[in-house]
Amino acid sequence: MKMDARDALARAFEEAEQFPPADSGGPGAIPPDPQEEPIESRCAALPLNDYGNGQRFLAHFGEDCLFVPRVGWHRWTGQVWRLDEDRIDVRALAHRIGERILAELPWIALEDWERSAIEAEERASEELEALYRKDDPTRADRRRIKELEELVKEGKEARKALGARKRSHRAHAKSSGNTAAINNMLTEASVSVAVPLNRLNADPLVVNTRSGLIRFRKAVDPHEAAWAKDGEEVPERWGFELLPHDREHLVSKMIAADYDPGAAAPTFERFLARIQPDPERRAFLKRWFGYTLTGLTTEQKLLFAHGGGRNGKSTLVDLIAEIMSDYATTVPIESLTGAEQRKGSDATPDLVRIPGARMVRASEPEQGQRMREAIVKALTGGEPVLIRRMQQEFVEVTPEFKLTISGNHKPEIRGDDDGIWRRVMLLPFDEQIPEEEVDPLLPRKLRAEASGVLNWMIEGAVEWLEGGLQVPAAISEATRVYREESDPLRVFLLTQCHVTGRDSDELLARDLVDGFRLWMEDTGNEPWGKRAVSMRLAKAAGMFKHPETGATFAARKKSDSYYVGIGFLPEIAARLALRRDRDAGYR
Repeated sequence: MKMDARDALARAFEEAEQFPPADSGGPGAIPPDPQEEPIESRCAALPLNDYGNGQRFLAHFGEDCLFVPRVGWHRWTGQVWRLDEDRIDVRALAHRIGERILAELPWIALEDWERSAIEAEERASEELEALYRKDDPTRADRRRIKELEELVKEGKEARKALGARKRSHRAHAKSSGNTAAINNMLTEASVSVAVPLNRLNADPLVVNTRSGLIRFRKAVDPHEAAWAKDGEEVPERWGFELLPHDREHLVSKMIAADYDPGAAAPTFERFLARIQPDPERRAFLKRWFGYTLTGLTTEQKLLFAHGGGRNGKSTLVDLIAEIMSDYATTVPIESLTGAEQRKGSDATPDLVRIPGARMVRASEPEQGQRMREAIVKALTGGEPVLIRRMQQEFVEVTPEFKLTISGNHKPEIRGDDDGIWRRVMLLPFDEQIPEEEVDPLLPRKLRAEASGVLNWMIEGAVEWLEGGLQVPAAISEATRVYREESDPLRVFLLTQCHVTGRDSDELLARDLVDGFRLWMEDTGNEPWGKRAVSMRLAKAAGMFKHPETGATFAARKKSDSYYVGIGFLPEIAARLALRRDRDAGYR
């Protein structure tokens, strides 16, 4: 019995060495009580599944991560919430979660029952040692040995449970690096940091610069207040203030310039005066591009910078777009022109960058291209529109941008209603820079003055907030002429017909339709469909007035539809007769 007791004691101590006591500092050690609880101590209790890993990701990196449904993950750079378009940054962070899970191991604590069992085991082991050394144990001793051995067994089971949890933790840390686990982790994490798209860049009077946030606001001028008489009310005026960058503003765009209140732009000012000698037009451009800094669309206007080559319009628009940076984007002119209409279910990959943009530019329409008036109205009307990336769902966005088009050719606008024409502003660029005066380094010199140009735009924004665009008469007149030139039916009536208003002058409706379509063909334009021509003629009847005589024409119907007060000039009448004779000969 004596030998057996000693053998049992040796075996007990051998097995106990595999599981150090809870206060030994090895696996199963009680974590120290630090002054500041580390993240790992909180994460150690999280479940070992995708949800738990999502919560770990947020605990370590959530402050600098943001998820926008149907757009994607964003990361805070210290200045802006930057879209992680390909999820490279957030996946790199997710790769680190495995090592962070391993760092939780010292914080995997004993449960209360386990701690009690281990403490009971330690006491039982001491008592067993004494009992095993007895040469002649009593029956009571043997009963006690049995009880104590059961306590030792329970203590071992408790130590094993803790070890199993740690092994599970290690295995989970390893599997958390798998692609599926990383994807699932990010999916679960996204729920807690999701922000709707319409909350990004939501303040239309805030614009982000490298130096901080410019916020336009109304306030009392302290200088005016100082000079005001007692009791005199001092009006609030538009101005701005500089605020520090802050995650809470949810700004995902940034201008590519520092705000420097003392920065000037002498090269830019000389350039602008050279390409637009008229000070009224320059002041208008200042207000237009200042208005573009804001997220407001109350004007519902688009600017068309028109003129031949070497007149500076593209250099100017490109410069402003480069400074606007994230706030600017480009759409292909084909998005705004052409006869083809999209289906309601079609993707709009050409428009996916417009959310949050405040400047949209399009350039160089081809000669004779037709403006897609419905989409231009939608994009400049301030109402929500639907856009969709390829293979993704639609997103509803409210346009905040101002549309600036530049080119040598004016797109054809067939609509003659104010719904489209009240939006159009044609700014002629009449100055052509001599070839010997062209400076190939000018764009670089202008970009070097970005802070000064930003100050010019900020001043323009304040001026616009105070007094609106104040469109110069020269721009209004150029737009009026453009409207007249864009109405081919009006040109046809003035150049190919004589409008007298007399009942004795009449034309069959089908003759007038065919005559107009023939003239369109002769002038190199794509003829309108007969139904479209008929509708436009019906609308023009009674409304068209000859600019010199005031005469008009009207629709009549007897056995056939015809118009009175109008007739063909001899040349178009002869051309139409010749065409019909030729067509009749082929039948």
